[in-house]
Amino acid sequence: MLSISIWFLPGESFASPQSLSYQGRILKSDGTPLEFNNVSFLFEITSADGSCVLYREQKDGVNMQNSNGVFDVPIGTGTRLYPTAPVFELSEVFVNGKSHNCYGSGNWSASNISERLLKVQFHDGLGWKVISPANTIRSVPFSYTSYSAQKISDKSVNDLLLKSAAPAATCLSGEVLSWNGTQFVCVTDAGGSGVISDVTAGTGISVSGTTTKNISLTNTSIAAGSYGSPTQVPTFTVDAQGRLTTASSVTITGVSPGGSAGGDLSGSYPNPTVAKLAGKNLAVTSPSGGQFLKYDGSEWENASLSSADLTDAGSLLKSSQMPATCAVNQTLTFVSPTGAWTCSNIGLNWSQITAGKPTTLIGYGITDKVINNAGTDAGTDITSLQSGLNSSKPAASAAGRIYISTDTKEIYRDNGSTWIRVATESGTSTATLTGVTAGTGLSGGGTSGTVTLNLSNTSVTAGSYGSSTQVPTFTVDAQGRLSSASQVTISGVAPGGTAGGDLSGSFPNPTVAKIQSTNVSATAPSIVGQTLRYQSSQWTPAFLNIADIRSTITPFGGVFAATACGADQSMYYESSSDTFKCQNITLAASQITSGQIASARLPASANYWQDGGSGKIVYSGGAVSAAGLIESTSGGFKFPDGSTLTSANGISAAGSAFIGSARTVATANCSWGLDSTTFATLNTANANCALPTLEGSALIPSEGKIPAVRFANLKAGRYLVYAYGAFYSNTGSCFFRITDGTQTSEATNTHSATTDRTSLIVGEFNYTADQPTITYKIEIRRWTGSGPCNISNAVDYGAGQTFKMSLYRVEKPAEASDNLGDHVATNNLVLGNHYLSGDGSNSGIGITASGNVGVGTNAPVTTLDARGEVRIGNTGASCSGAIEGATRYNSTSKKLEFCDGSTWRPVTSTTRRTVCTYDNSAYSTQVNGQNLINWGAGHCDNGYPSSGCVGYLSKAVACGSDSDWAALGPNETPYGGGVAVGANGGISWSMATPCTGVWVRAVYECSN
Repeated sequence: MLSISIWFLPGESFASPQSLSYQGRILKSDGTPLEFNNVSFLFEITSADGSCVLYREQKDGVNMQNSNGVFDVPIGTGTRLYPTAPVFELSEVFVNGKSHNCYGSGNWSASNISERLLKVQFHDGLGWKVISPANTIRSVPFSYTSYSAQKISDKSVNDLLLKSAAPAATCLSGEVLSWNGTQFVCVTDAGGSGVISDVTAGTGISVSGTTTKNISLTNTSIAAGSYGSPTQVPTFTVDAQGRLTTASSVTITGVSPGGSAGGDLSGSYPNPTVAKLAGKNLAVTSPSGGQFLKYDGSEWENASLSSADLTDAGSLLKSSQMPATCAVNQTLTFVSPTGAWTCSNIGLNWSQITAGKPTTLIGYGITDKVINNAGTDAGTDITSLQSGLNSSKPAASAAGRIYISTDTKEIYRDNGSTWIRVATESGTSTATLTGVTAGTGLSGGGTSGTVTLNLSNTSVTAGSYGSSTQVPTFTVDAQGRLSSASQVTISGVAPGGTAGGDLSGSFPNPTVAKIQSTNVSATAPSIVGQTLRYQSSQWTPAFLNIADIRSTITPFGGVFAATACGADQSMYYESSSDTFKCQNITLAASQITSGQIASARLPASANYWQDGGSGKIVYSGGAVSAAGLIESTSGGFKFPDGSTLTSANGISAAGSAFIGSARTVATANCSWGLDSTTFATLNTANANCALPTLEGSALIPSEGKIPAVRFANLKAGRYLVYAYGAFYSNTGSCFFRITDGTQTSEATNTHSATTDRTSLIVGEFNYTADQPTITYKIEIRRWTGSGPCNISNAVDYGAGQTFKMSLYRVEKPAEASDNLGDHVATNNLVLGNHYLSGDGSNSGIGITASGNVGVGTNAPVTTLDARGEVRIGNTGASCSGAIEGATRYNSTSKKLEFCDGSTWRPVTSTTRRTVCTYDNSAYSTQVNGQNLINWGAGHCDNGYPSSGCVGYLSKAVACGSDSDWAALGPNETPYGGGVAVGANGGISWSMATPCTGVWVRAVYECSN
């Protein structure tokens, strides 16, 4: 569990930078802050209901080390995952009053007060965590869209016309708006290059009216209505202008079905194929067992069901995965990171609201000086109004639009294909026609005088089409005229006979027996909720099983584990693979709060445990615990002799250990003296003294024959130094003590009498780190009287007199390693991922659990894996079967050689191998001489050997023949041979007994 505190701060209100600050603090379940060095954040900005993802970004590589869990991540600087357009500004997400595209599909219309949600996930190195609930982004970040106050939706001020600019009075019929330089006024239209005086009717056209001409097509003798039915075919007569002059219906006669199938069928009758279901295409490709027909939004396809396809899981889902209830304006949403269902607000695009949606700005609660009173009929009403320079008119494309040219003082109307000028600044009192242009299918027209329009002739031959045995076919142009017409003989009428293809039974009432050539079971569905399931090579009605749910992530199959979980396992949901899996049940010791574990259940390594009945500690031998300790919280420990131990203070883990000593045997005049009123060291050697006798690791002092002892590579720990000799003063009193140059022992003192002397000084020294070299010396100070303070070896010690300094280690600090010394192993040494190293670094010899040995690596992938150079030495050992495969370096020939079981053979840089064979039952061998075979055509499989080849006999049978080149047979002995100087790299050998017949195979390794 994580504890998260969030601060959401916007960027600055002006256009740059395009980012938002997202700040917070993450605490882990134990209360400690998250301080991972490579945290990733995933940001999603969605619509207010969370259903439309407007923006998605991933920010990787956030270093939270030493952050105390606090982060500050800018949104807008990471890797943008959506939108994918190359140019996009984050501020666009917050613009209201427009439609936004959603990730995946669909769009969302943002009202002028719409808010946004911020959804955040982060990856802490172990997995994605969802920060819940999502943050609502309120007014401050909408400083991004402050510029939109100058717009209505996406229209700027220059695109709008003020209401005050329109005439106060309503224009009369026939008048148009005209700009007079100050405002729009109502005027009658005038303009063009001529005046049309009259319009006369041509063929098939009637004209009526005087001032206003009404032009229409003349009626024919055909009764208005529908012609043709499922059992009748329409017949008709067409004139030269492509008009129907007569029309009737003829009953279809015929027998067997024929022609192309339609509707939900494809192919031809009488064997059509089911291509659709309820008008939706079927896209079935090689169905496999357990698949279903699933509608993907545009067509039916065969596919496995996923967890996303569940509509009624009933008792198959855990109640803990489902929310208690959802509001009436919410729907269920599956959250993959948590593996549970949650309630999400329902959001609909404006276009999906088919009733009650407003059609005006007032309907949205918006008021403005501009009110859209335009109509919706593009043929008669004004659908939009726009002004600007005459050269800036948009392309004509939508009928009903009005454009006001502010520089030429003209008004134009879009008829769908061109801009028609309808008013000028001057205006006239009467409206006149300036031109009639013949449109598609018409001829004639003009700009003055009496204008005549005629229907153009088509390529259709005038006449009657269709009969009781023929069906008319024709092509209609955009004006509803027949541009071509013909007739075809009827090949079939009402379906009859035996059905085929995906159908069975007989027409006209066949049965769907297959779906795209795959059989459908004859068993009808019996209970509500069954689906068509592909199994046993056919579509069969069946209920869904849990195993039918497929993962939405490849390459996984079922949602549940392939095998049942064991008694020691539990099931868990893995969101990354969208599957349920088994995992071993593990419990920490702290989670076992009741009951007792029998000793038989303890692992072999548990050598000490407390008996639950008697409370006694039981011992089975071996190691005690990972720390190697037995604990007693009270009472101490009792030993077999009846004694007890309640305190171990003063007992060291290793006990006292002798390190070394230096002993000077008594010689004449061997003494040292120094007169100093401050502590000073005796550093002057006395040549009268003998060199000290050394024990342990003691060394002679660098100064030579002085009262001291030296040690090298002294390990960290606590030590005692003993100095044994004669310490005295002649005329005063003296202090003596031991020093290592930094630390000193306690001082001992003597008075001015030769008989008042000290024989032993003890000093304690403690080191927290290893010491490369240490010398223990004697320091002297005279504090009364005069004359030197003295040290000599005139002290009885066994058989003679001596001066001696000894070192003991009494305690060592805790170490993570063990100085093994000369141990004899009784068990295996487990290295794990560690090395056998000469200096303790991560470089040395590593051994894996499988026995692979690595040099310079602790993860060897072969039996011996050396990372670096390998030196192979020379050897004089004979090559035999016992060392076959051994490798050596021949220092004489400067080549690597390997033992083949009998002979050391050089390893060459081989680029070619050729095998040569020869058998001749009549070949006569020599006696005690050289037998030479020169290879000939067909003897060698990869060319003749040359001077760059090394050859050896792999098969040599004399005195007969053989039939097996691959191996030696009984009583066969390979004869040593080599490449001869003869032609084609012949091979030679010698025989002790003459005979006839030879069978030879030689192998050559060549560098050319």
